Amino acid sequence: MASIKRRGNKWQVRVSFRDENGEFRTKSKSGFLTKKEATIFAHELEMNKENGFDIKQSDMPFADYFFEWFKTYKKDSLSKITSDRYIITHREIKKYFKDKPLTDIKRTDYQQFLNKYAKNHAPSTVKKVNNIIGNAVRNAVYDDIIRKDITHGVTVNGNKDRVVKVDYMNVDEITKLTNYLIEHLDYRFTANYMVLTAIFTGARIGEIMGLTWKDVNLDFKTININKTLNSATGKGFKPTKNESSNRIIPISDTLANVLR
Repeated sequence: MASIKRRGNKWQVRVSFRDENGEFRTKSKSGFLTKKEATIFAHELEMNKENGFDIKQSDMPFADYFFEWFKTYKKDSLSKITSDRYIITHREIKKYFKDKPLTDIKRTDYQQFLNKYAKNHAPSTVKKVNNIIGNAVRNAVYDDIIRKDITHGVTVNGNKDRVVKVDYMNVDEITKLTNYLIEHLDYRFTANYMVLTAIFTGARIGEIMGLTWKDVNLDFKTININKTLNSATGKGFKPTKNESSNRIIPISDTLANVLR
């Protein structure tokens, strides 16, 4: 049973339990303004104990749990760019929730966090952050640390003014650009060649940056896309986005002559 005691003007709850090794432990929390608040908290702890939830980790700050989950399940399988996104997300959790345990965070608390974050970020960014945090929270559910997914059914908004608007070129503009690039070629500088290759092949910028002369066959007029430049480090290569991205692209006489 939980013990509820008055400490000065506030109330304290203490619950006894045995950990996974069978050792006797206690968990306490103080600072409740009323006995009713303390009783509700004690009841939740008792329910969690009976249902097998991990009481020992229930006081771990949300930010700490998220970072431990990231290091254990995600870090080794992510690219540096994606890994940095998780680290930034951890920083946002820490900044907003500070040392508040995950078990003390309600769905409304998380929605308020998203609402504040959305004020200064594009909808797509908010969606990515919510997806990342959601994966961590669901892992806590699987680990019997919390009972419910606080990210379920939340509203994901964003600042539409932060959306990057793409202004596509029309055919006439593409033609003018192509003619300009061809008239200003200098083999000492690769930028114009890269833009022309993008225009004539539709290849991704990383794929074009990853081309070597072994990938270009001027006799058969083809380009072999089989890798990309590692843009995270600026050195070396890495695989294409997926297996279907590996392909051989026929090129026009114009592009073949430019490259020759």
